[in-house]
Order: sequence, then C-alpha cells, then structure tokens
Amino acid sequence: MNSNNLHYFLFKLQVLLLPKLLKRLLRRNLFKITISKHIKIILFKKKIIIINNNRKVFIKINKGSKPLKDGITLYDKNLYYGDYWGNKYRIPVFIYKVNLEKFEKELFFVFKKIRHIHFVQHDKYNPGYLLVGTGDKDTECGIYKINIKNKKTKTIGEGSQQFRAVSIIQAKKYLFWGSDNPNGKNYIYIYDKTKRNVRPVKEIEGPAYYSTVDKNGYYYIATTIENRKKHKAIIYKSQDDGCTWQEFKKFKKDFWHCKYFGYGFIEFFKEENKYEKLSYKLHGLKRE
Repeated sequence: MNSNNLHYFLFKLQVLLLPKLLKRLLRRNLFKITISKHIKIILFKKKIIIINNNRKVFIKINKGSKPLKDGITLYDKNLYYGDYWGNKYRIPVFIYKVNLEKFEKELFFVFKKIRHIHFVQHDKYNPGYLLVGTGDKDTECGIYKINIKNKKTKTIGEGSQQFRAVSIIQAKKYLFWGSDNPNGKNYIYIYDKTKRNVRPVKEIEGPAYYSTVDKNGYYYIATTIENRKKHKAIIYKSQDDGCTWQEFKKFKKDFWHCKYFGYGFIEFFKEENKYEKLSYKLHGLKRE
C-alpha cells in the first residue's frame, strides 16, 4: 500500500467508518416511524419521542433501551408499546398506553413469566383489538389477541418456537410470520383465523425479524444473521397472498463481530404499502 492509499484508508476509517461503528457499538440506532400525516415517532435509547403537529414530547422508557420496531402501535389516538429488555429474572412485563392528546402514560396490560414483548400491533380487521407477540423460551413464546376495552385475551398460539415472532403480516382470513428461533429450524407460518390452526409453508434460512406488504399486495419476510456460520440474511417474497414464497434478495454479514456490533438485519418501513417498489435498510449487512 503506497502512502496515498494509506492516507485515504486512514481518512476513511476516521471520518466515515468510526462514527458508524461507535454508533453500533453503543447501540445508538434510532427508528423513525410515521404513524400518520401529523404524528411521527422516534424510538431512541431510553426514550420515545412523539412529534404531534410540531409539538415534541419525550416519553421515558422504564425498562430496557427501547421497544422493538414493531413493538409499538397507534390506535384511536393512543399509543401502545411493550417492554423489551433482557429480563434475566423474569419480572412482570408491561404494555403501556400513551394518550396522544394529553400525553399521559399508564399501564395497560401485564404479562407474567415471559422474557419480553416482541410486537404490539393493532388488529386491522378487528377494530378494538391488539395483536401481541412474546418470547423467548418455548413456554414464553406466544401470539395473543387482546380486547382493548375489557383486556380479555385470546390465545392464537403459545408454548413453542413456532410462535416466537418479531412481526406479523395481517390478511383478512390469515396471519403470517417467520419464526425467530436462533438454535433450531425456522419457517414461515400461516394461521387460519377461521379454523384456528397454524402450519408451516416454507423453511427459511435463519431467524426472521421484520415483515411488510407493498402497494401491490406482495408480502415480504426477512431473516437475520445472528450466527454468520449458520444463518443468511434473505428477503422472502410472496406474490400469491402468502401461498408460496421465493427468495427475493440475499445479503451476507459484514466484517464486524455480531457480539460487539450487533446482528445483521433488514429494516422495512412502516408505510411500505404506499409504494410499488420495496424499500429497506441494511444493518450490519452487505450485498453478496
């Protein structure tokens, strides 16, 4: 390496790479979520920033750094989000409710004997209900339907890794998700709301995190890399309402170690259904 190349490498390391690596090392990533035309949410370390008609309010997060990206939802002028942290001693885990007019936070629901909450989403086809996913051990994994008014809970499925989901895709008659099993096999599952049964439709190349639907009604589920020797980061796509799934995009882990700089995963955007072309952001990944 000549002196010019060396200088350029050092410049690139100092100016371009180090800030990004430090951000990953400190887990300082933030998620921006557009809830509606007037409401935007920013998930940052130890706080949720709510921007409502140019008014900015900070909501303190009680446990952990922040909820997962799909662990927060808006319904009827209220924001709901779930606890997400290591929870070594399995203390009770909460879903909180934030009134977006008064900006008051209250405890909405309590889970016991789970590690944390993976997702909290409003039910698009049954107004007045939340869909909630929990993890991480077999007995802690579940997908539930909670009545917002009376807080009565219906179990979609629980008790095994097939119900360990980080996000779900909602259709009128079905639910779809990819399992988030770090040690065993993973699948894309379909849940029939009428028959109330679940079955795998495709084996996938690693734990799944996020999912989305575009303007054409095509479904996407993405896997993550938690172990570079075992997993691949792949976006799977379905063009027939979830009946069949094919590989759409494939990525590999970057050079930096998962333990210190985070897993490799693919982030979708909340308003993906407005666009015909899929948009996504890569974290700790690069194209093959």
